[in-house]
Amino acid sequence: MTLILETCMIISDVKMFKILILLVSGVAGQPLSTCTDRYGSVALDVFNHRSCTLCYAYMFQQTQKLFPMGENMDSLGPRPGMETDSDSEFTSPIYPDIQNQTTTDMICRTLTEDNCERWKSCCHDALECCERQMDTTSPVIDGYCPRQWDGWTCWEDTPSNTDVFQSCPGYIEGFDPERKYQWCANPCISC
Repeated sequence: MTLILETCMIISDVKMFKILILLVSGVAGQPLSTCTDRYGSVALDVFNHRSCTLCYAYMFQQTQKLFPMGENMDSLGPRPGMETDSDSEFTSPIYPDIQNQTTTDMICRTLTEDNCERWKSCCHDALECCERQMDTTSPVIDGYCPRQWDGWTCWEDTPSNTDVFQSCPGYIEGFDPERKYQWCANPCISC
């Protein structure tokens, strides 16, 4: 409990504070909350790392210096075959966490300033999606696809065999935000 109170003084953003409390609650012996992405439900800390790892991998496929690693795809490491002096700080996995300035700075050094901001926006959206999932206590009903983060955006529970559309997020480079994003029932995704 002391850890939560000390952290409260440091964290000013209410949403991040709620997420931090949920992370700390697992330490106190209470069950960790879970969030769902396209690969399944995972503990909040794994979701945080994996969503930011996949935001990086999806957004910078052609230019990424770091590559998803780990059984849960929850860390970034040097892209296979990249053995350069500039990558020497990436000798061990980095667990992306936009709440941790050190790891955020390490990852952002591999990106332009604009791309860093886009990556952080994707990570923030993923955490907000997770928070909405945890705030929704009703179970998924049979005949519905479950609420989830798909790597780009957040989807609520959706009736099977229906298409749902929403605007593409602004951090996806090259896409018009007015263009709609489609989620098919199985779920298949295309812009």
